[in-house]
Amino acid sequence: MNTKINNRYFKPFFFTILIVNILVNSFFSAKFNILNSDSVWGNILLPEIFRSRIYLNLDTYLFHYPFTYIASLFFGISNMAVFLNTFVLVLITLGTYSIFYIYFVHRYLGKQKFIYFLPLLFFINTSWGFYSNLAHPFIRNVEFGVVFLMAIYFNNLKKLHKNRVLAILTYLLLLLLLLSDPYFLYLFAIPLVMVLITKSSKGKEYAAAAKYVILSIIGYFIVFLFLNCLPYVVIFTRNPALSNINGIISNLTLFTHGMLLLLSAQPRINIFSIIEFGLFPIGIYGLYLLLKTYYKEHEIISVLLPLCFCSTIFAYLFSDVASGNIDTNRYLIFLFFILPLGLCFFLSKINSPVFKKGFSFVLLILSIINFVSLSTTFYQAGTNNPYKKNYSIVNAVSKYGVNDGYTSYWNAAINTYISSNKSRFRQISCNNHHIYPYLWVSANRWYEVNNEITKNFILIDFTGNLTPELKDCSLSDITQQFGKPDRIVAIATNKGVFSLLLFNHNIAGKF
Repeated sequence: MNTKINNRYFKPFFFTILIVNILVNSFFSAKFNILNSDSVWGNILLPEIFRSRIYLNLDTYLFHYPFTYIASLFFGISNMAVFLNTFVLVLITLGTYSIFYIYFVHRYLGKQKFIYFLPLLFFINTSWGFYSNLAHPFIRNVEFGVVFLMAIYFNNLKKLHKNRVLAILTYLLLLLLLLSDPYFLYLFAIPLVMVLITKSSKGKEYAAAAKYVILSIIGYFIVFLFLNCLPYVVIFTRNPALSNINGIISNLTLFTHGMLLLLSAQPRINIFSIIEFGLFPIGIYGLYLLLKTYYKEHEIISVLLPLCFCSTIFAYLFSDVASGNIDTNRYLIFLFFILPLGLCFFLSKINSPVFKKGFSFVLLILSIINFVSLSTTFYQAGTNNPYKKNYSIVNAVSKYGVNDGYTSYWNAAINTYISSNKSRFRQISCNNHHIYPYLWVSANRWYEVNNEITKNFILIDFTGNLTPELKDCSLSDITQQFGKPDRIVAIATNKGVFSLLLFNHNIAGKF
């Protein structure tokens, strides 16, 4: 009787805690996440750039644009626009994944015991490293939610394939997903086709679904070929290639480092991060059990999840996508979405009540510790004045009344954002001692003569440490191209000293 009462009241209590947990983590990650020029462009991309020629990366994150546009429309380039844009995207990502997780428990475990939701709680509180990658508008997040919602559709083809409207919307959604980020071509669409083909003997709807998924993939390539032919669209592409043996060894090192970073075990490994790392093989074993149990059934998810998990690792280790860059752990985040599902299934297969309670207790304790650590780390990062350097620059530019100028990429958008768009920093690069427009998430008009702009500035660090893209251009090079600066002001920051070159004329015509 007591057990029934406890289960009756504990489940609503647990889900209330889960919802509050999601809201709190979404709030902290949006409020205190540290931005850079890449992430700022994710907030001002539409209103600032798409008025003229469009510069698109291959991973354009199309699903973010509606939120970006609405936030910018009402709040402009401001803290509130950035906060709302990030908060909504993270909230939707965690919310849609939680819906899928509940579906997974209901479908494969039958009973919705609260202990089966502890891996979900653990996932929600994974680490600061996880959220620092997830909570940027210019990095994939809501796309993961789209993937898992589509997985529900394909797992129910026997019932849902006859609904033509739903089917069309699903395949259009898949096309948009691929256009948004081809990352999911290798990590979701191709594995999905493989699974559907292997299941084609179970019914004609599986073969039909495989055909339409292939058509969506072909459609993705056709759309990009079409866009690349338009005169006002420039698409920056980078086709991954197979890595050599040295690259694979390097990728393996980066993989280990990336996993530890996502578990917030860097730069110092502690007992909790070791335990969390130990959950990795347990989750893999749980995925294996899922595959073994349901492989011969009609189920798509039971085969798709392990395959997506393996393809993520394979693509990271055997391609040149990492390219020796230590900041590529964002490509491993998909693993952290799939891992809790393996842990969940493993938990359901434990026969020993003592071991099951012990394993559940470990997950609960890790979730609580991670939540406290996550909240504390975000709060400290956001309140330790991470933009001290930028405020020094913005205040100096404002002091001399010059609102439009040029600097290196990593000092451009972030300073524009800090000034609330009152001082506009446009990115430039240096090649063969000559300054050129840096045409990456930028607009042509920024580099054209504007009669309303009578003064310009160039922000540079002649040592090359703070503006590495401009290190090959000296003061004499800049003087020869743009004329002698009317004034040079040294700006001392906590990161080093910048030189602010002030011109009492518009220099845009001399690029």
